[in-house]
Amino acid sequence: MGPSEDRLRPGAPTTGFVWQTAPDLIDIRFHSTRGEMDMCGHVTIAAVAALRDTGRVSVGTYRQRGLAGTIGVTLAADGLISMTQPVPDTETCAISIDEVATLIGLSQCRILELNVARASLRHLFVEAESVAALGAIKRDDKALFAFCAAHRIDTLGLWAFMGSGTGSANLQLRDLCHGVGDPEEAASGTTNAALAGLLHKSGRIDPDGNGRVVVTAEQGVEMGRPSRVTTELVCRGGAISELRVGGQVRKLLTGTYFLSGI
Repeated sequence: MGPSEDRLRPGAPTTGFVWQTAPDLIDIRFHSTRGEMDMCGHVTIAAVAALRDTGRVSVGTYRQRGLAGTIGVTLAADGLISMTQPVPDTETCAISIDEVATLIGLSQCRILELNVARASLRHLFVEAESVAALGAIKRDDKALFAFCAAHRIDTLGLWAFMGSGTGSANLQLRDLCHGVGDPEEAASGTTNAALAGLLHKSGRIDPDGNGRVVVTAEQGVEMGRPSRVTTELVCRGGAISELRVGGQVRKLLTGTYFLSGI
C-alpha cells in the first residue's frame, strides 16, 4: 500500500507514484488533479524512462501493475518504450455532432463522425474533416468539463486522417482530457491505442500480409509540444490479437517530490 488518497493530490495534470516491487514488476498509481485514475499511458512510458535513466531497469520486458490490471511494458535497445493495451469495446454513440461542435468551436460540417470506445478509459472520438480543422478548434473548457461529467467521458479524441495504406496509417490527434481534470494532453498512449483499435474494428485500416498494421499519430502540435505516438496492431483471423503503443521519451525536468507526514 502507498500513501493515502489525500496525500496524492499533485498540481501537475497527471502524476505517477512508482514502486518497483520486484526486478520485473513496476507498480504505479496514477493521479490527476481530480483524483486517482485507473490508467495513464504517457505516465507509464515516462515512468519506465525515469527508471532507465536512474539505472533501475535496462533493455527488456517488464510488468506494470495498476488499478486497470497488469500490462507488459518493453524497453527496446533504440530507446523506444511501448506497452500492451486491451482491445477497446465500442458503444453506440448517443451524442450529437451539433452538441460537440458547440463545445469545440467548429461548424458541424467540419465534423465527420462520432464514436465511443472504452478500454482502460472511456473515449469519445471526433473525426474532423482535416488537420486544418483540428487547428481551428477553440475549446470551451467550462462547458467541456460539464459535458464530460454528464456523459461519463474521460477524453475527447479529436482526430483527422493524414494518409493510409496497407499495413500503415498516419493521423493527427488532439486529446481533450477534461473528464480526468486536464484540458489537453500532448501525448496519450491509452487514447491512441483505443483509436487504432476502433479504426481496425470499423474497417478503416488494413493490415499487411502478416496481419500487422502500424498507426502513427502526431499529437501536441497545437500546444507547441509536438509528439509522435506509434500504435502497432497484430491481427489473426480478422481480430486483434495484440495491441501495443509507445514512443520515445524526452526529459523536460527533474526534481524532488516531498510527501509530508509519510
